[in-house]
Amino acid sequence: TADDPVTTDDYVNNGQQALASSLDPRLITLTLGRQNSTIVDHVKDCLQDVKDHQFIQANTCALTVLTDSSAWDKLGQNLSTILQQYKVQQDGTPKLIIAVTGYFNPYPAATDVITKIFDLCSDLVDTIPTCIARWILLPPALVTLDQVVQKLNSTISAVVAQFTEATQGRFVFVNPYDAFKDHCTKMDVSIKTSVYHPTNDPDEHDSEKDLGCSSP
Repeated sequence: TADDPVTTDDYVNNGQQALASSLDPRLITLTLGRQNSTIVDHVKDCLQDVKDHQFIQANTCALTVLTDSSAWDKLGQNLSTILQQYKVQQDGTPKLIIAVTGYFNPYPAATDVITKIFDLCSDLVDTIPTCIARWILLPPALVTLDQVVQKLNSTISAVVAQFTEATQGRFVFVNPYDAFKDHCTKMDVSIKTSVYHPTNDPDEHDSEKDLGCSSP
């Protein structure tokens, strides 16, 4: 019954949860939370800021998501209501297992990026200082964006844990965060500069680097 994008409200109100009863499943996998209001900005507005090289704005965007307590509270409350309905369904289907999944971080690691900034900027020759000054702002934004993912997973896992204990393990939290940490996330960056020195022809200094991909 997969659908995208879906908020926790959509899941209940648009009939996806109701299908679970009519289909009589033995396993339900549930992935909800990232598309909820405010939280979705992590992969929408904040991502656009990163693409636009507006790294201070990207960090501010991520901080706004991270500190929106009402959004996280709503996610926890909605998820608890959804899982309670599945717990009722489990009473009539003793073998039903609910696997609630977390999320991986779609952004490259800050530690991968910071080591490659000088390589990116050194090829520009005339504009090395301004390049470094701009791009050194990216790793802090990536750290905050990663904190949003961890907050998302901790919020979900805290709700699931209550039901896991109450049902003797028939609710399971599956967290892909650690498993995906070593996956290669690319961030291809291309910078083209043209600098005119009086009495000489313009100098063309370009740079193309993958800042994010640490795998061979």
